[in-house]
Amino acid sequence: MSIRRSLINLESVSLCLIILMASTLWFFEDILNMHFLVFGIMMLSMSFILVRKVKFVRFSNVLLLFGLSILISIGIKGATLRIIYRATVFILLLLYSVMADFKINTLFKARKFLVFCGVFTSVTIIAQFLLGNTFNSIYYRMMKSTAQTEAMFYATRGYYAGLFTKPHDAAALVSFAIVALLIEKWDTASKKQMIIPLLMFIPLLLTGKRAIIVLVVVALFILRTLAQLAKKRWLNVLAMVVGIGVLAYVAIWYIGRSQNNVLFTRFYSLINGETSLFDNTRWRLWSDAWNLWTENPIFGIGWEQFAGLTTSKLSYSRSHNVNMDYLQMLCETGIVGFILMITPIMCMFKRAISLCRYVVKTGSFAQQRNIILFAVYIQIFILMYALIEVPFYSITYFTFYILSCIIINTFYPSFRRQKTLLKNRLLVGGRRI
Repeated sequence: MSIRRSLINLESVSLCLIILMASTLWFFEDILNMHFLVFGIMMLSMSFILVRKVKFVRFSNVLLLFGLSILISIGIKGATLRIIYRATVFILLLLYSVMADFKINTLFKARKFLVFCGVFTSVTIIAQFLLGNTFNSIYYRMMKSTAQTEAMFYATRGYYAGLFTKPHDAAALVSFAIVALLIEKWDTASKKQMIIPLLMFIPLLLTGKRAIIVLVVVALFILRTLAQLAKKRWLNVLAMVVGIGVLAYVAIWYIGRSQNNVLFTRFYSLINGETSLFDNTRWRLWSDAWNLWTENPIFGIGWEQFAGLTTSKLSYSRSHNVNMDYLQMLCETGIVGFILMITPIMCMFKRAISLCRYVVKTGSFAQQRNIILFAVYIQIFILMYALIEVPFYSITYFTFYILSCIIINTFYPSFRRQKTLLKNRLLVGGRRI
């Protein structure tokens, strides 16, 4: 085996380790309670890409602004050991993205491994559903007390998370795996090839995360619409809108008559008015976060400090995040930190949309088209999910966000060069023709 091929294999192992870390945090944090092992995996993963001559990805440098915001906040407002641990993981992920000058084959292997992790998580969710209290009584005993309490909180309310403590993270992994499979085959798939991703919607529904399930559909619709608009296929877009409307109507009609169907329990309660889309607690959290920001407008109350204040100052029975990333960023890091955080997020989103339109419109990167669209999907999904939850505060979600940034920044330099060449060809004698 050549040295070059060995380096490529190490790159694949490195990126797969990062995905494995995000997919098994429940093991290191909730069962072993050994957070240093997460650092160990991160450092081992980074060492695999340091064996070659390090080449920094220039277009990823903007992501470091996010980490700078965290460091400024901790420097000014202080932090507990738990916050320092989480901050270190986030900053290591950001540094990793800057050094992730990977070959395209590495990205394909990483996506395949992500799908494997999603399938495994789906199996554990099904196992929890089928075994019920037997599964919970055996597994929850392995957890540390705080994780056990949180897992039981969700389980008693009808959420299924498999080996994860929170259904949010389980739903993320399953949904990303589903979409990776769908996008890979969405133009050429046979009915047999669609069986696995469609079956994986069952464990996704069992997680009970209504917002995630809806946003999966919405984000896929937006991605497909962008692709059709890039080719100016207006009738196709209209047909898709009508189709989505009909499917939504049929789904609401069916779920409203499926009171005893465990897959739709959470949707049934919403449709029949038993629960609301945004409960009173969420509205109160948003109000409290806004008030705390007005008291600390420049540097905020401190990164990751809001959850602690919900019980110590704001009289909540249990700790909560703000349930809106953008408001939590503003509340905790102030206007200075918010600008530093939102700038790389918006920059990456702009690149993702530009790359998506170019790839679809010109047919460039034909063999890599699907993995680019998968990265664009992650960007769309997480930016929408951040309106109602805190994916940018979740190590699992943030890891997959960084993966999408790595994919986009891998192709973005070539996209810029091709776009420049195309513009130059359209210029003759200084005039555009």
